[in-house]
Amino acid sequence: MVGTGIGGALAVGGRVLHNRRDNFGAIGHMTVRPNGDRCTCGNRGCLETVASARALATKTATAEQVAAAAAQGDPTSARRILRAGRELGLAISSTLAFLGFSTAVVGGGVAGALPQMLPAIVAELDDRTAMLGTCHVHPGALGPHAGAGAIGAALWTLEGP
Repeated sequence: MVGTGIGGALAVGGRVLHNRRDNFGAIGHMTVRPNGDRCTCGNRGCLETVASARALATKTATAEQVAAAAAQGDPTSARRILRAGRELGLAISSTLAFLGFSTAVVGGGVAGALPQMLPAIVAELDDRTAMLGTCHVHPGALGPHAGAGAIGAALWTLEGP
């Protein structure tokens, strides 16, 4: 889920996998820029520092406003969205390579910008076709609402650890 932060989950056989710290699949803290900005987790260059809503927002605009401006042809906003898509594609391709999966689902607060990010994401996946094979990226069914903590908590209590 791409929103204020970037979360992740791994589902195998229809079940979401868990670990003791409940951070399994924390793709947002994957390093995509080794000398990048400091993340809230203490690491440098995490995906969250370049592709989350917080990273896309500026001092004068929210992430949604940046995405809207990019859609209307603003070159600065378009570059921000393209960079975020490229970095997201890098993290997705690395995750798929590690796990041997071929599909990623993107939802959350920044999911509204997914159509604009998708060409950059797909380009990163296509650059790695020899290793990954054909991969697919789909929008989450809940779109921007997938990041709601209450939804995740409710589902977790139904499924259990």
